[in-house]
Amino acid sequence: FFHLLADTIVGKIQWLYPFSSVSYAWFEVPTRYPWWVFNFVFHRTFLFEAVVILWAALLLIKEPAKSTSIEEVDPQ
Repeated sequence: FFHLLADTIVGKIQWLYPFSSVSYAWFEVPTRYPWWVFNFVFHRTFLFEAVVILWAALLLIKEPAKSTSIEEVDPQ
């Protein structure tokens, strides 16, 4: 779900598909570089996505997921 929200910032998402083919985006990324990836990476909105990814990585490192075995759940 976050991917869809993040793409709505600059990526033109059809939120009402199949009922409507209208695309929604908050910002338009201008074409400045020949390779399309650079247009997104060097746009100011990419910083938002980078911060969210770094935040998630820090949370993962700080508190890694705890796995539970079958014996811990049902000791019988």
